[in-house]
Amino acid sequence: SELCRQGHRLQLVIAGDGNEKVRLQKLADEYLPGKVHFLGKVSRSIMYRFYSAGDVFAFPGIRESLGMVFLEAQSCGIPVVAFDNGGIPEVVKNGETGLLVPLYDFNRFVKAMNRLLANEDYRLNMGQAARSFVRYDHDLNKNYLKVKDILQQLILTQGLVPKEPNSKKKAFV
Repeated sequence: SELCRQGHRLQLVIAGDGNEKVRLQKLADEYLPGKVHFLGKVSRSIMYRFYSAGDVFAFPGIRESLGMVFLEAQSCGIPVVAFDNGGIPEVVKNGETGLLVPLYDFNRFVKAMNRLLANEDYRLNMGQAARSFVRYDHDLNKNYLKVKDILQQLILTQGLVPKEPNSKKKAFV
């Protein structure tokens, strides 16, 4: 609602469902009448459509251990605004693929949103950087291969592989 007061024309789309839906709908009606769309539960197989239709993925991410939603949004070319906490800095490059603000700092969150909404070139460039970041640094297959290589190296260096066929040591993979 603060962004609307600053003159931004926006629509807020919320995907998901839960115990707080009724309370959130009341708040939306009070502070952003006609500007909030509650989609309910959305299948993962089509979620990319909603990310791709947006301009900014704004999700505070309070105590997120990693937050796959941030990677999903960025893979669709959408910059992120979130709180700088938990595992979020592992998946969002502050100032490059999104803007991270101190935990619970509402004013800085609004300023970050304003910065992205007010400057289309900045937002689009950050979105493109986000897409590249996910494609090159968070590719699932590359990461699985890295984990496999690390585990194999640990097995070899820690003596977990039997050296002779009748050895009592067991290999753990």
